[in-house]
Amino acid sequence: MKKGMTVIELLVGIATAAILVSVCAKVLQLGIVTYGFARRQNESLTRTRKAVAGDGSRAGILETSREGYQFASLPVSSVTVLASPTSAAANYYLKNGNLYRTVSGAGSVLADQVNSLSFDYYMSSNGLVSSTTVASSATMVTATVTIGSGTTVEQKVYTLFTGAQLRNHP
Repeated sequence: MKKGMTVIELLVGIATAAILVSVCAKVLQLGIVTYGFARRQNESLTRTRKAVAGDGSRAGILETSREGYQFASLPVSSVTVLASPTSAAANYYLKNGNLYRTVSGAGSVLADQVNSLSFDYYMSSNGLVSSTTVASSATMVTATVTIGSGTTVEQKVYTLFTGAQLRNHP
């Protein structure tokens, strides 16, 4: 009996090893794509949450609304808040998938990959809350922000819903 391997056995071994390496490489590649997607999604959600709620020194939509004096206008897709009767208005709006904040003509991007932004305005009178379209009577706002980002692997859409009441309303 001869000891050793035949050419057929060697080729079968190499083919088996190649299949195992190919499967491992595909699993690793999918893991990298999934990690990248999850990281981008998390960053987008974090930026949008900070844009809505604020993050320390930067006031978000809610903090601006809470500290505001009056809503300057009541469009469905943006909010304009006056901090006092003589102050510049802070305007939050959506354009080309970016959430912007503009004060005194200077705009900045607060969040990206935002699919939709809508506001509903309410007033409170004698303990009753009702919707309104009159800027001077609005004392509360609710915001619905839909964020979606993804790759060819998966598309996830998240909706943030929150609200605020004006503290300094006359």
